[in-house]
Amino acid sequence: EPWLSKRKRCAEDGPLGLVLGPTRELVNQIDEEVRKLGALDPIPIRSCSVIGGNSAEEQGFRLREGCDVVVATPGRLIDLLTGRV
Repeated sequence: EPWLSKRKRCAEDGPLGLVLGPTRELVNQIDEEVRKLGALDPIPIRSCSVIGGNSAEEQGFRLREGCDVVVATPGRLIDLLTGRV
């Protein structure tokens, strides 16, 4: 399936990839590297970082808009999943 058609479904079906990191600092570093790699593509990869210490509502909003890769800490990811975000 072409990449672009997969991207259109991300907002409805969820992300194409999930990366878990043990700490906020590491998740921020991974997210930065994913964004750098994504910028090389003609259609940039959209990534969302999901970490504690930031607004869960804002992170949920970004996830509902759709992203290709989610980079998260396990605790915040569990919080959002149990909250049905």
